[in-house]
Amino acid sequence: MVLLLTASTAHANILRYTTTVEGGLAVTGNTLGLSKETNVNGPGLQDSIGTFCSTEAGSIDNVPVSTGAAWPAYTTADWHVNGSTGALALPADAHVLYAELIWGGSFAYGSENVKALIDSSVELGFQDGTARFVAPDPLTAITEDISRQPTAFDIRYYMRSADVTSFVQARGAGTYEVHGVPATQDTFINSLNAAGWTLIVAYEENSMTTRNLSIFVGGAFVDENSEEDYFFTGFCSPPTGFVDGRVVVSAMEGDADLVGDQLLIEDSVGTFQNLSGTNNPQDNFFASQLNDDNGDLNIVGTFATANHNAFTGTNVSGGRQGWDITTIPVSSSSSQIDNSQTSATIRATSTLAGDSYLPTLVAFEIDVNAPDFFLDLSTDIDHDVVYAGDDVDYIVYVDNLYGNADAENVKFFHPLPAGLRLTAFAIDGVSGDVNGSAVTTANLTSGVNLGGIPFGGYTTITMTIHVDSIPASPAIASFKTLASWDYDYVTCVGATPIVNTVESQQQTLRAARLELNLSARPEGSGVITYTATVANTGTADAVGATLSAQIPTGTSYLVGSSKLNGAAVADNAGQMPFVGGGPIKSTTGAAGVIKFGEVATVTFQIVINGGAGNVSLTVSADPDGSGPAPAVDKTVQTNVGLCGDGSLSDVEQCDDGNLNNNDGCDSACTIEDGYACHGEPSVCGPDADGDGLSNGYETDVSHTDPNNPDTDGDGIGDGVEVLGQNPTDPNLEDTDGDGLCDGPAANPVACQGGTKGEDKNADGVRQATETDPNNPDTDGGTIWDGVEVNRGTNPLDPSDDIAGDSDNDGLDDTLEATLGTDPHNPDSDGDGLCDGPLSVTGVCVGGEDLNANGVVDPGETNPTNPDSDDDGISDGVELHGANPTLPLDPDSDDDGLCDGTGTLEGLCKSGEDLNNNGTQDPGETDPMKFDTDLGGIPDGVEVDRGTDPLDPSDDYEGNANEGGEDIGGNGNLAGKGDDCGCSVADTSSSLPAHGILLLFVGLLLRRRRWAKNATEL
Repeated sequence: MVLLLTASTAHANILRYTTTVEGGLAVTGNTLGLSKETNVNGPGLQDSIGTFCSTEAGSIDNVPVSTGAAWPAYTTADWHVNGSTGALALPADAHVLYAELIWGGSFAYGSENVKALIDSSVELGFQDGTARFVAPDPLTAITEDISRQPTAFDIRYYMRSADVTSFVQARGAGTYEVHGVPATQDTFINSLNAAGWTLIVAYEENSMTTRNLSIFVGGAFVDENSEEDYFFTGFCSPPTGFVDGRVVVSAMEGDADLVGDQLLIEDSVGTFQNLSGTNNPQDNFFASQLNDDNGDLNIVGTFATANHNAFTGTNVSGGRQGWDITTIPVSSSSSQIDNSQTSATIRATSTLAGDSYLPTLVAFEIDVNAPDFFLDLSTDIDHDVVYAGDDVDYIVYVDNLYGNADAENVKFFHPLPAGLRLTAFAIDGVSGDVNGSAVTTANLTSGVNLGGIPFGGYTTITMTIHVDSIPASPAIASFKTLASWDYDYVTCVGATPIVNTVESQQQTLRAARLELNLSARPEGSGVITYTATVANTGTADAVGATLSAQIPTGTSYLVGSSKLNGAAVADNAGQMPFVGGGPIKSTTGAAGVIKFGEVATVTFQIVINGGAGNVSLTVSADPDGSGPAPAVDKTVQTNVGLCGDGSLSDVEQCDDGNLNNNDGCDSACTIEDGYACHGEPSVCGPDADGDGLSNGYETDVSHTDPNNPDTDGDGIGDGVEVLGQNPTDPNLEDTDGDGLCDGPAANPVACQGGTKGEDKNADGVRQATETDPNNPDTDGGTIWDGVEVNRGTNPLDPSDDIAGDSDNDGLDDTLEATLGTDPHNPDSDGDGLCDGPLSVTGVCVGGEDLNANGVVDPGETNPTNPDSDDDGISDGVELHGANPTLPLDPDSDDDGLCDGTGTLEGLCKSGEDLNNNGTQDPGETDPMKFDTDLGGIPDGVEVDRGTDPLDPSDDYEGNANEGGEDIGGNGNLAGKGDDCGCSVADTSSSLPAHGILLLFVGLLLRRRRWAKNATEL
């Protein structure tokens, strides 16, 4: 039946979003049903869905059973579980600005009626498994409910939509799916039933054309032999020039085999022009076609390969049915859109025997005029290697040559980092800003007015930047600068100006930075050896570098003593080659070149004419010799005294106030072999281990081992640790507790060494490339050195000290995630030991992951297990209880009884500390004593025999039923009462808690030997 209708009054669709940005529109969606067979629950060629799509592989619509072909998997008769997928494509750098979900379908045909449920929420999901329920927005709701029987079919369709921006912004491109759309399907309805969904997205992408984006939702039903006009206002086209754009359209209930339907747009003189696309013929526009952003058939999604043919007007059996999505081009050259257009009327038509459908979405993407600044090579500098006192000329081209709109109110920014200063600024050769006002360094941060820049034009900015100083170490010796400018422009007549910001390419100024160290070493007989170390810690090579030194009055240069990087340097006519300045170089540099990251080392000798005295010598290192870069100076004072006066001078190793030999300090004030001397006057004594500390000093003062040159095993000799320029604790391998060993040797339990150690060359002097073993945070950036080393950041650069230890336990959050600990709880397993090496006051004591590397290494307790050895006592109690035990050995004293109440098959059984409190309470054996009562029988053996491990009187050898054994042949039975011959003196003093872990490896070895022997027995 056909009802003849005339054109209706234009319907005003609802504007949901509009903006003008560099970007575009993207759309996806899908039908929720497949075409059916006539009066059969199976696939066919009819213009009605006979089943719903499903995203569940095990779902098949087979009720009632089909008398023809059967529905495939991924089908269902229940709208509650219907669903389909569609792929949203976005540019890689796109940022979602707005997203609208549109859904709908038929609500009352055949035996099904879901009208009461059409305002239900639907489910929107993403490929990662996340989903949310979406409630319809009543402002956009359309319900077409018109009864026309018996002259024509009843109209029973609805559309709902909602803003889903936040959900799509958080996920971006990918596969989306919609479930639970109320709709109808019926075995005996062979047309009319439909259902589907559309997701329209507006996005920004800064490399794309500037466009006006407008999304409209709504529509009115288009019946056979009728036309409907839809009025859209709120978008805009550019005021001049060629107009190009696209229109995104979606509709329900379009049929491929019912042709004649058209979509038209009204031009500037009131004539309607056809719209069409690559898969949307102008005489069969709505044909159940699901197209992509280019208007081509979208073959990604549920049943994406089952598609009717719009151009031939034919259906396929079980094809995607009843929902259209497409993108079509519009242009002024096709008379479809014109300049300065802010509204449009779109007409949808149908023929007498043609289609009927309900448009639901129209969105416009119109290219607009905008400034277009060329940025890639817009900034240039005359040189990029600088020095303190240098001037650098900048040129910035603010180039709108390729734009098609004027840039107004242009404001220029070029903030300068500390150490740089603006000395000249001009616009197109005229000093000052656009008003002639002087421009200062501060103005480069607040903004400099440039006025307007018309399209096709450009402005040239010139600046002179003065280098006041090079960033001091440990900061990087470079400057990074970036030019940018704000501007506004108008895209449409009467529109509010749009404000935009663009950035030029970054420029980097590099600099050589020389750091000079000077040391003096008296050699005896008035000779002093000077060592000048010149390190280039900058980012550019020092070219033309020189070193200058003047021989002090009262001294003489020792001929032939000058060396550069260990190689002899020829004298200059018998004079020192560096008097007045001589070229220096790093090891791999050419003459006069110290490469950045490298060092030049100069040594030379002088002699004091009188053999003693106070000598002052100054050395200067210049990065460019006679060039303008400033030199760096260093002065050292050296006091050379007389041997035997009891006062130490720089030349003397010792001075005990006499000139006797064989007393440790010989007549030349040199320490004799096998001795060490300390103090002033010097007190000398034998030095058994040759570490520079006398045996008496080690025993009485430093409390180090006189027979071990490196008591704490950190790779630095005891003497260097005590007497070095940067003294450390010779009894503690990690003096500052930062997780890095003081020296190059490593302790796998306490700290990291090798290349991660602090005093890497073990000389007791903190070099520029070494961390400070007395300061856990050498660069002062708040992150400890050990944490930085494990993270891979630079412990000498505070700029990369990004907080990453939320719970302050010394273990980086990312490493905690790897280890399985809680980055917000310093004691994840609650055992009283912090997860990392640091202690947190009132919570826990450091620590479990002692080297903060995110791995449970040998010798470390497990921060995810409160009882690492499963003996029943928590790790913290084992380490810090009143009677400490070994947290990684369930049977610390190897007596066969577990330290606590735990039982480990084949190792030990419960137990010694029966309440697991870390204290030997009355009635408990001592888990750190193999034989608590000292009666000669291990506690575990006594427990097995049934004797009392706290009573030595019942400790006897042999079978428990025997009366003991006369082991000594003296007529006394061993282990019987007071005649056991054993001592029961109280030796219950406990091993200090901090020493337990250090004994762990040795005890494990003892356990293995004991077990092996027992096996062999």
